Amino acid sequence: MLSGAATTKLTSRLEDIELILRQRLECDGRVVLLQLTDTDRNLVETEFPRCVAHDRELLAGLDDSEQAVLASLLQRISGNAESSR
Repeated sequence: MLSGAATTKLTSRLEDIELILRQRLECDGRVVLLQLTDTDRNLVETEFPRCVAHDRELLAGLDDSEQAVLASLLQRISGNAESSR
């Protein structure tokens, strides 16, 4: 849930520390392609499973029905955030 300006700023920071590569699409200069560097790919492979495990721990006390309600509410909040920009 980031604005376009915030996304650009974050992308620039990640590029500055060499975690992503940025390349403009030749046929449309408005389009920017982002690619993970090997360093970033290794970071994702290490950290993503840890984050998923943490999320599972947070949801462990909720049954399937409660998780579905939570997901629905979070989608509505996300939609509200998008429409308020």
